[in-house]
Amino acid sequence: NLTPAQMLKALCLSLTLFFMIGGYWLLRSLKDPILTALCGVTVIPKAKILSVFVVLGVVAIYNKLLDSDIERHKLFYIFGNVYFIIFTSIAFLLMHPTIGLKNEIPSPYRILGWITYCSIESFGSVMVSLFWS
Repeated sequence: NLTPAQMLKALCLSLTLFFMIGGYWLLRSLKDPILTALCGVTVIPKAKILSVFVVLGVVAIYNKLLDSDIERHKLFYIFGNVYFIIFTSIAFLLMHPTIGLKNEIPSPYRILGWITYCSIESFGSVMVSLFWS
């Protein structure tokens, strides 16, 4: 038997996980098309390799912060806000006429495609594990 407070807590945590995983799956389906539109299809293998190193870096920062005095739930809020800022910035930059999707000339030097790809990859690796910790 759960108390009403425990049921509310379980509901909030369930909804948080639902929206986090749902958002990730939506972003995951967009990462390759965005990278292809901005940088071209030939950079996908390089982006996959780069994303491994980016994820390793983010996980190293996460582990370093775990060893600090920051509580785990506060660490979840910190990383969640950082990703919120990153993805909000990416959304606005993708609407820009020269660096965004309106510029239909792909170039491997368009950094926004690389940032988008690596941000989505690191979000999927870090935030779900942060939620469970």
